[in-house]
Amino acid sequence: MKQTRPASPIAARTLTSQAVVAQPRFPQELLDLFIDNLAPHKPGLRACALVSRDVSLRARRHLFSTISLGWSEQHLTDAAQKLRAHALIEIIDSDENILPFVQVLEMQIDHVRFGSTTDYESGLPSILTIMYSHPRSKLHTFRLIGPLYQEHAWSHLDFAFKSALCNLCMSGSLSTLCISDLKDIPLLLLAKSHANLLHLELKKVSFQDIGWVIGLNTGRNPSPQLQTLVADESLRHIDVALHELNNSPGDRNKSAFASSFCTRLEEIHFPRMYKPDEEDMYWQVMSSASTKLRRLTL
Repeated sequence: MKQTRPASPIAARTLTSQAVVAQPRFPQELLDLFIDNLAPHKPGLRACALVSRDVSLRARRHLFSTISLGWSEQHLTDAAQKLRAHALIEIIDSDENILPFVQVLEMQIDHVRFGSTTDYESGLPSILTIMYSHPRSKLHTFRLIGPLYQEHAWSHLDFAFKSALCNLCMSGSLSTLCISDLKDIPLLLLAKSHANLLHLELKKVSFQDIGWVIGLNTGRNPSPQLQTLVADESLRHIDVALHELNNSPGDRNKSAFASSFCTRLEEIHFPRMYKPDEEDMYWQVMSSASTKLRRLTL
């Protein structure tokens, strides 16, 4: 009977490596499609995030794409809100792969203790600073929501939060800015925003032209190249503030912004006009944007 010689260790390792290479691999494109279809189902995404590195990265992209720091029945106190904000900071600091997934950030201000929830200790200014200063940040949309049942003004916001917000708008990180339920916002916040800001959404807000605003009176930024405007009756306040800016003596930057605010608009979304005397205001905006206007929604 012929005896077979045992395979040498080198040959055995070669066969083993060939076998590993030959193992079938599920296409990453299909895995991505499966994870994308799970996007609305957060428990499923959290489970997928624990499977493997390839699956985890795609699942985290959906889990962390939108971060919302708002008020809920479980988080009605300052202490609970601060814990949530600082927990987010710790997550970002502990895993550098998380931050590039955050594309939309939403912050809702406390309707009870307005100023105290935006101070430095709240963690909100630090989060805004991370979003515009970290080289791996991919944030493109920021939503600021004021108290829903009480009127509050820009002046009630803490200095640290206002400074961080101004820097975020001027950094060039944002392409979309949404503000609602906040009064007396300095129009310079928009005038000094970076040219990368393309989409602006305003709801229940008012503006004023303030000659001196900390954080907004230094440096020069090209005016925003707005392409989309979504506004309710807040447009009336913008119209008044723009008129004041346009007549600012000796300030060409303000006048240039006021005259070009609507000229590049391609899409305008207005609610139905509640008062007949507001028609001129809407027509004025549409007339200014008429050369590039492609879509109008009323």
